[in-house]
Amino acid sequence: MSDTQRVDVAKALTGILSQGRIPDNLRPSAEALISRLTKPVRVTVFGFPGSGKSSLVNLLLGSQVLKADDRLPTTQFTWGEEPNTRCTMADGSTSVFPHVNTAEIAAQAPIFVKAELPLPALGKISVMEVVAQTAEDVRRALHWASSRTDIAIWCSQKFNSAEQALWGTATDDMKDHGFLAVTKADELVAQGVLDATLANLQERGAEEFNRVLPIATLDAIAARREDGSIDKDQLTRSGGRALIAAILREVDLGHQAARDQADILLQQFGDGAAVTDEAPKVDAAVNPMPEPEALPEIEVEAAPAEASDLEEAAELSEVEATPEPSGSQDAGVAGLSPVARSAYQEAIRRLSRHGRDAAEAMKASGALDTVQLVDDTVESVQWLSDYLGEKTGDDATIERMRDAAFDAADLLQLMQMENDTNSVKESISIAIQLKREMEAALAA
Repeated sequence: MSDTQRVDVAKALTGILSQGRIPDNLRPSAEALISRLTKPVRVTVFGFPGSGKSSLVNLLLGSQVLKADDRLPTTQFTWGEEPNTRCTMADGSTSVFPHVNTAEIAAQAPIFVKAELPLPALGKISVMEVVAQTAEDVRRALHWASSRTDIAIWCSQKFNSAEQALWGTATDDMKDHGFLAVTKADELVAQGVLDATLANLQERGAEEFNRVLPIATLDAIAARREDGSIDKDQLTRSGGRALIAAILREVDLGHQAARDQADILLQQFGDGAAVTDEAPKVDAAVNPMPEPEALPEIEVEAAPAEASDLEEAAELSEVEATPEPSGSQDAGVAGLSPVARSAYQEAIRRLSRHGRDAAEAMKASGALDTVQLVDDTVESVQWLSDYLGEKTGDDATIERMRDAAFDAADLLQLMQMENDTNSVKESISIAIQLKREMEAALAA
């Protein structure tokens, strides 16, 4: 889904909200959806001192903003047309600087920093590094950040029992959208222990994180040359490409889920009316940034905004070859269990067959049977949910995909009642997204 599409949906939802057409009990949900559609996704980086948090933040920002010698407190980076920093001091007062000079800011001894920078990555995400010295500080920070985080990244090399106990206090939502970044993976490769470490951490973190991703962060940063070009092979070998792609997939999934929920409200209370010039104007906060660029060198593929239903069905029918896993000492290895790999391959074949059958039926008839196509899509996604449920066992990866398919099936059943062309496009789009997620997991 493009940024323009998201903004258009947010404008339409803002319009019917301001016209009082949404019931009072649904207004908070509508306002939350508008925020999710228009504001950058909030990424929070956790970990103990020395775990590589600051380097990872620099990678995500695409710029060497944080210096090794700086002693900043918890710091959040957001988009701003000009550099600007607001510091919260220990006495509750604030100090504002027309720059982001981290050494000067650190010298003021603030307890929280919010910095604005005109960095392209901040058009899609905001990034916050949580600085905590003790286990109790980390525990409190996890609780404080839970309502301020959409994607969480825990940095560690060992994820030992103390870290496990702390992360265990995180909310289920944070865990569902959390990544364990195994930092300094190059050191583990040099020691010849990367495979063993990953196997151990996969076992410890499989049920606690969305994914476990090794990364040699400094190597990933070094992949950006002085002229701004990227050594893509180095970025891939370092694990940087896999981490950025995983974050962008979460961003895309979150936006798509918000768009799906917004569409339901628009269909129910908007009479399907398009947004016109007479619609109430959206507050500047709805889209305060320029069209954002992608995070460094990773593009998330999206279905064309004007694709026909036939093209959508054809896309669903495409079968991609399953890539061979990377070498065992590659920092980008994430790895699916054999059970998950087999289940995903069979699920992709089934969804592809559905798309192929739908495309052929439309070609043969020259017409679109919206009712039948939505019914078939609902049946396929329901099958996927049931099939993955049978295969789950103790595999957390399959369980997460099963949950996604289960939620999608519920949403599709609501669309099933609409019986219109928009429902067809949305239902096939949801099925395609599920297929892409499994393909991406196989390719990781």
